[in-house]
Amino acid sequence: MPRAKPDEVIIHRIELGSWERDHLSAVFATQAAKNIAEPAIALISDVSAMSLILGLGAGWWGFNWVKGEYADTIEMIDDFRTQLQASPQYQEAAERGFQQGSPLPDFIDRWIFGKIV
Repeated sequence: MPRAKPDEVIIHRIELGSWERDHLSAVFATQAAKNIAEPAIALISDVSAMSLILGLGAGWWGFNWVKGEYADTIEMIDDFRTQLQASPQYQEAAERGFQQGSPLPDFIDRWIFGKIV
């Protein structure tokens, strides 16, 4: 059975005063900050996301910091190799033949400081 149309329409309107609006604006600002902070905190607490962000930041900062020093990455690696081979620790390890302890120094010497293809 269809409903009858109403005879009159009553509109209820709630108006806020300045005191209520001031207090609600603080609530809205807090909610907006919460909506931004929660995803940011979730991103910071994720190890893989922070590793990516810090790695990209360090790479960007590092290459911008040494931009005027080197023409390309190969020149930077060659300079690192020269400084490493001049260090007393590297020379002592080279005299021992990199045989004591970890095989990592021998690996570094052969692969990183060998001929770069």
